Amino acid sequence: MDLERVPQQRVGRAVWSFAWRALVGLVALAALLWSALPKMTVCHVSVAHMAVMQIRRAAVEASDGRAERCPAYSDLDLGAELDPTFARGVSDKSVHIECTGEEVIVRWAGSDGRFDTPDDMTIPGGG
Repeated sequence: MDLERVPQQRVGRAVWSFAWRALVGLVALAALLWSALPKMTVCHVSVAHMAVMQIRRAAVEASDGRAERCPAYSDLDLGAELDPTFARGVSDKSVHIECTGEEVIVRWAGSDGRFDTPDDMTIPGGG
């Protein structure tokens, strides 16, 4: 047995052992974060959906069923109804209100602030 190689072998094993444990730890952390991600997304979407519904309700009241009285987002009196977390990112640029006859359609540009992207929401309607 070569006595000079014994310490090198122990160091080599220790390095590989540390690397393996670090890798397992990172994989476990990634799995934990990944499992939490869908829950956060669903929560955000349901808050946004409720807020857009509240915006639509206020727009219906403001328009009084007449297309010529279709309000802009800034004209609405939402008071304390709107979730403050959602309200911070909402403006006339991110919410379009369209009145056609007795129908009021509210489109929100989504969290990216751009229309015609997958995160848009339209009520009533798809999205």
